[in-house]
Amino acid sequence: MVLSGLAPLLAIFAEGYDMLVIYVVFLGLLDGCFIGLMSIVTFQCTDRDKMSEAWGGVLMVMSFSMLLGAPAAGWFGEITGHYRNLFFLAGAPTIVGAFVFSLMHCVKDPVIASQQKRALVVPNHEKEIIFVYDRLTVV
Repeated sequence: MVLSGLAPLLAIFAEGYDMLVIYVVFLGLLDGCFIGLMSIVTFQCTDRDKMSEAWGGVLMVMSFSMLLGAPAAGWFGEITGHYRNLFFLAGAPTIVGAFVFSLMHCVKDPVIASQQKRALVVPNHEKEIIFVYDRLTVV
């Protein structure tokens, strides 16, 4: 998330076409990672029966930000006279969100964390461990 927040800051330093291409490739890779993980995170946060409703809600919220983001950026750019501050505003919420998630990870209750994951050792394979989560199994 921090890299996604720092990516718009790269656009400020793009002085030529080559730097702009590097920025677009970097932003595309990070956006692809975000889109790929969105369904996994949504599935972990909801029950299987409500997955379609949760996925629709996530896409609806994203569509509002995409619909209103460009006109709001243009309006803000016209008021301030330059568009450089928009790149700071584009990255700031993501960096703040990453900071909040980091704090939540440090402050989470250890009892809840121990209940969410249980390790099972498969007797046939000595080195193989299966972690069983509430909704997800990782081998």
